[in-house]
Amino acid sequence: MVEQSSALVARFGKLFLIVTAISLMVACSTDPQRKPAPVVSIIDHSRDSISTTNKHPAARSPVIKHLLQQARQLQLKGQAPRAAAILERAIRIEPRNPAAWHQLAQVRLLQKNYSQAESLALRSNQYAFQVPALQQANWLLIARVRDLQGKKIGAEQARKNASRAIPDR
Repeated sequence: MVEQSSALVARFGKLFLIVTAISLMVACSTDPQRKPAPVVSIIDHSRDSISTTNKHPAARSPVIKHLLQQARQLQLKGQAPRAAAILERAIRIEPRNPAAWHQLAQVRLLQKNYSQAESLALRSNQYAFQVPALQQANWLLIARVRDLQGKKIGAEQARKNASRAIPDR
């Protein structure tokens, strides 16, 4: 009798784990047709950062906004690894958020992980097609990375791209 109850508990335990795992996968999946949240960005040259606000507050998750603010505070305190972990979480939640990709690129630059910083800024630009200020900030970050790597021609090309991101009015 004891063996039967143990086997029953083991079966239900496995079933519970399987149902929980499937539920989490369904809850975390994203709709590939979903457009990125529209973002208005303002460049803060004093910190080489982007602060973001949303044209449509209902379109952006308050969780993402909180995570970006939390990461920014950690970044300012010099806690880059913790900031990166929070930004990676934000990207898992909202993978098409260009501000999250840009901010992670900034953290990687602070960590002197130049190749990853450049890749992340380029990824941010893939999603920032309607946000010229963020595109410009990404190109300036790329220029800075290339300067630090001694790639002067590449840095100059990135600066040209930055100047083209926001056309003269």
